[in-house]
Amino acid sequence: MTDFDDIQGDQSWEFSPYGQIQEDICTHHDKSMFWDSGTGFRSFTTGEMIVQYGYMLQFEIVVGCDRHVNACNPYPPIRLEYNKNPHSDQWSLLQPLCLPDHNTLMECQPSYYHAPSVYTPEGFPSWTLITMELKDKVFSGNTRFRWKQDASEVDGTMWALNHIYVGEKCPDMCNGRGICKDGICHCLSGHGGSCQPIKFGMLRKMRETFEGRIYPRNWESITGGGIGFGCGALLPYAHGKTLYFNGCGLREARTAEMDLSRALKIMFVLQIGCKQQTVSCNVNVRAESYRGILLQYSTNKGAEWKLLARHDPSHYLNPKRAMYDLPADAKVVGVQIRWWQPVHDGVGHDQWAIDSVEIIPDHNSYSSMLQRRKRRIA
Repeated sequence: MTDFDDIQGDQSWEFSPYGQIQEDICTHHDKSMFWDSGTGFRSFTTGEMIVQYGYMLQFEIVVGCDRHVNACNPYPPIRLEYNKNPHSDQWSLLQPLCLPDHNTLMECQPSYYHAPSVYTPEGFPSWTLITMELKDKVFSGNTRFRWKQDASEVDGTMWALNHIYVGEKCPDMCNGRGICKDGICHCLSGHGGSCQPIKFGMLRKMRETFEGRIYPRNWESITGGGIGFGCGALLPYAHGKTLYFNGCGLREARTAEMDLSRALKIMFVLQIGCKQQTVSCNVNVRAESYRGILLQYSTNKGAEWKLLARHDPSHYLNPKRAMYDLPADAKVVGVQIRWWQPVHDGVGHDQWAIDSVEIIPDHNSYSSMLQRRKRRIA
């Protein structure tokens, strides 16, 4: 575990060009490894370590620190890589991009699609806890990990790291809501002793039409989009404003944590591009890489995302209503749902919009609960 609070004599890391240990970085009051904005090859490399079955990696990262950053600028991202040969300078991404058309990649599991281990200002503007199970491709007696920002040609944004842990998994990897240290979960503020979500105040249902502003009660983050009319009203299934995506970089709508233990379905209206292929609403349906929208859910604060449905552009050139039964493992406390477009060509390309998002409660479940309460009272 590398906390940077007592780094004297620490042999768990090798070098960190341009990095410095500082306090009070982006509202973090303890010490962090910090790189200010600027140029150069900036990195943090761990020492050699044993990595084997049952190990996890966890760290906190921030890129940009909520400063206004234009996602269309070519800021060099931070790449998380690994190396198993101390005599070689060949490094590989720890986690690749896994999409529906990447079935040939052995490490891409069906139904678990995710971005690569690459961190950008628009995706990680504030401190974010990253938790991942380590796969057998990194198992060895001399594995190293490296966070790298190659800003040799253009300025890089500031970034910082903290609470780096590589070792045996804590129980349930702390459910993505706690920091693993010496086999014990230290839960983040607002979570119980087992790092489980606290359902008090959580949404149990939702009906979002985007006619007003975007409400934080409903949404944890909306990136690369906002309320707009770029694809028009999604008639005849929805009317008025939509949540429209036309940004550079990450395009994602992520709900707040919800209590879906008595929910039944999710329903929404979606359009991807349009048949007229207008400037503000078009999509490359013949692109080799997947341009569709993935509907996913997570029960551990985004540590893992499981597929609920995929939406291919050729099927959504006109607005369509989509409705899905929630699977049993999504009917729990602390679920988040996201709409994610993994690949696009930037502003002016591959736009999409959603509207009339609803989480529909299971009224039979409520009736059964009331009957049980009545029997207990009687």
